[in-house]
Amino acid sequence: MGFEVRLIISKMSEQILKHQTIEQGAIFSEDRKFRYEFHRFWNQDPKMLWVLTNPSIADEIRLDPTQVRITDFSKRLGFGGNYSGNLLARVSTDPRPVMKDILGSIGPENDEHILAMEKKTKITCLGYGCWKKRTLESKAFHKRALDVLRLLEPARTFCLAVTRDNCPRHPLYLKHTLVPIPYFELP
Repeated sequence: MGFEVRLIISKMSEQILKHQTIEQGAIFSEDRKFRYEFHRFWNQDPKMLWVLTNPSIADEIRLDPTQVRITDFSKRLGFGGNYSGNLLARVSTDPRPVMKDILGSIGPENDEHILAMEKKTKITCLGYGCWKKRTLESKAFHKRALDVLRLLEPARTFCLAVTRDNCPRHPLYLKHTLVPIPYFELP
């Protein structure tokens, strides 16, 4: 079973969160190879869940560019915080090795954490993108995405934009003015 570490951060360098108390925490596997949950709360308003590809360096103390970006989106949309989960829970700054071992990168507790986070939030925003076309990794990644979609409540599932292949685009490089649009695609 994963363990949780929480840290209260009262002084942030991000402009969007200056002068606010932030609760930030994460749930990792005991060996810290898998991160199942990351969260940041700045007030009591409803929270949102982001489902992305795989976790990078963000933890109880550090942020990564994606966490900064989704915090910005969540705050602009009027939410009081966000949870972040991933299709693949293996921590890595480079997604290529993660994609080479999709099944080994999911993490044994990942689905239960995604479901638990969804129950605590008002909406889920997908942002895992697509993986390279016509590869075995691509097929396995798409299958994993469909498996996670089957876990989620369709009426509360959104994304900010889609790719040409109708995959939910990753939020890092999207315009900050975008608002969530309904997303749900099952075969």
